[in-house]
Formats: sequence, structure tokens, C-alpha cells
Amino acid sequence: MNGRNTLNLPTWVILTLVSLGCGTLQAQVPVTSGLREWLEADVGVQTSGTSVTNWLDQSGNGNHAMQTSAANQPTYLATGFGAANKPSVHFDGLNDFLDAGSGLNITGSGLTIFTLMRLTANANGPGIAGNQGSGGTGYLLEEGTDDRFKFFAGIGVQTADNVTGSWVGKPLLMTGFKDASNVTLYTNGVQAATASSSTSISSSSDNFLIGHNALASGFLNGDIAEILIYDRALTAQERENVTAYFDGKYSLGIPEPSAAALLGLGGMILLWRRR
Repeated sequence: MNGRNTLNLPTWVILTLVSLGCGTLQAQVPVTSGLREWLEADVGVQTSGTSVTNWLDQSGNGNHAMQTSAANQPTYLATGFGAANKPSVHFDGLNDFLDAGSGLNITGSGLTIFTLMRLTANANGPGIAGNQGSGGTGYLLEEGTDDRFKFFAGIGVQTADNVTGSWVGKPLLMTGFKDASNVTLYTNGVQAATASSSTSISSSSDNFLIGHNALASGFLNGDIAEILIYDRALTAQERENVTAYFDGKYSLGIPEPSAAALLGLGGMILLWRRR
């Protein structure tokens, strides 16, 4: 023992303290169990000029997203995403997409996917991220042709009509959640749609695509800053911690359930690694 008292704080508390002015956090995803994909635009984006050729998976599983055709390569934006002025990958809404292969063919009753994005304009029903295939296989986050955000995992759920247009130009954290009983879509940490379902995710023969879906003709018109995919249903606390990670890193302004408690913590000193 070194004689010091150790105070253990929840991840969201630490992240919020940092965002209140303690300094710059070396961003580390707070939940790693079951993590199958981690794409972040400030690490691992390979380009030819500004065209993205590869987006390297930081989870260690090698599920890299790539595009060998120059005509279909999205564009790397070094700054400009959200209040934190972070990098992102821009998809032009015409023909840009990335292919992460078949390694994200997650099946069964557990899945959680986080995608931080910003629409440039409404598009014609593009897949945002997923591998949904024919016959209701796979899973998908989608911007529907009816201006709804949608999540499919065994069954589909969707927001109310005419929602997507209100998000154009604004950072949006979409979270798709599937457990043994429910399929739920969250937008910026708030439940947007849910349905009871015991239907499992079945194996898809299609690759995991970003900015497009094999079943649809549309392409995403917007930017993606980060994607996290887990092959299990995260607990409510884990989802809250991951949401707080995004909020702290990108200054999204998502309210914390107990943010008022931070007012009494101003005198505390935390140690962190600087980027």
C-alpha cells in the first residue's frame, strides 16, 4: 500500500469532469467485453489524398473497412465534426461506401451498435451501418425513405415520421440494441423506438457495409465519426458509460442522469494521460 486513499468514480463522472475543463482525456472506450468493431476517425484512417481507402479496426479483431474502387471512396475530413471539431469520414450520398467484410456477421440474441454521425442531407433510404440481407437476416441502422431512423435486428423498429430532417447538420449518436426480449433504437441516449421480440439475429450472407446496404439503392449523405459494435446486449449501465464516452469526447451535450452531483466535485484532482 502507498498510504493513499483511492476513490473509484463511474466512467461518466470522470468523462464529465474532463469535459468541464480538467484537460484533454486520452479517449479509451469504457466497455471492451464483446467489442467486435471500433472505428474512430481520429485513428487508423488511411487515405489516398483525401479519399479513404481503409478505416482500420481498433478493437484488435481486424474488421477493417475498405474501398478499393476510387469512384466509391468517401472523403476524410480532418476537422469540423461537432463542437469538439473532430475528424470524420464523409459519404457523398451518390456512391460512397466502405466494406468491412464478413467478420461482423453477428447472430443470436445479443447485439449493441453505436454509430456517431451527422447527416448532410436526407437521402434515399440508405443503410448507415450493417449487414442486413435478404430474408430478414443480419442487422442494420438505416435512414428510411419515409424520413425515419430505423434499426433492424431480427425485427425492425423505427422512429416517428419526418424525424431525419430535423437532424441534418447535427451530430447524432444512434444506438441499436438487441437482447433476448427487445429491439430498441436510441438517439443521443434517448429511447426513440422499441418493440418486444424474441426473434434472434440470423446469419447474413452479405458483408457489413458503411454508408450503404446491399438491399437498398440509396447511399448515406453525411459524416461518420465513430462506430462501436458489440456481439452482446450491453447492460443499461454499460450503455450509459459508452454514451458518456461519446459525449465527453465529442462534446455532444447529452445530459447525464446525475450531472447535478458534479457541482460538489469541483475541488477534486484527477490524473489522466494527455493526447
